[in-house]
Amino acid sequence: MFITQKCPYINCYITYNKTFIDSEYFDAVVFEAREIFHVKIDNFNLTRSPDQKYIFKSLEPSEYLPVCHGIYDSFFNWTWTYKLNSDITHTFINIYNDKDKLIGPDRNLNWISKMNRTEQFTNVVKRKTKAVAWFIGKCKVKSKHREFIDDLIKELKAYNYTIDTFGPCGRTQCEKGQNELCHKTIESDYYFQLVLEESTSEDFVTERLAKVLSYLTIPIVSGEVDYGR
Repeated sequence: MFITQKCPYINCYITYNKTFIDSEYFDAVVFEAREIFHVKIDNFNLTRSPDQKYIFKSLEPSEYLPVCHGIYDSFFNWTWTYKLNSDITHTFINIYNDKDKLIGPDRNLNWISKMNRTEQFTNVVKRKTKAVAWFIGKCKVKSKHREFIDDLIKELKAYNYTIDTFGPCGRTQCEKGQNELCHKTIESDYYFQLVLEESTSEDFVTERLAKVLSYLTIPIVSGEVDYGR
């Protein structure tokens, strides 16, 4: 893996064999939050080398996977999460500058003040005729989003616009394996697309936003993240 990914260091070894967890020969042990969330504390007994790093890994918000037992106080050395202040940051979106250099997400991101447009993008925008699309992946909408949706529908109605729904639970059905075609239709016809994040945890941005940003529509996002990062 390290050779094919062209890593600067290849003198590494990774194993998923849990019988090695007590081995003092490994420099680091990664604990998935989803795994330890279900572990009985009575069975949690490890032989630990003083030189080993214990790493807490989770790509889910703490409200979904709360790891609150006192045994974990001062247990981990490093964190590996979506949060930008983690020791190892794992984000769903990468931001590159015009030199194709990875620059974000970052707590102090300097955006380009003026971006150049191309005729390709301008021509796509000129063909659009509809306002807002919403790709619904889950049939049940959280109550905290319902009020926002209802208010937006009222505002759009004053301008004779609507929110058009797509996906398995949308008014426009997307057959299995046809989601990409739906997204292409949205890109062709709509200026905006809704992104309703289920969690409002700091720095938590999911693949929903990443998907919308892959197409020429402007996301309207409901979340608690500083999107300027």
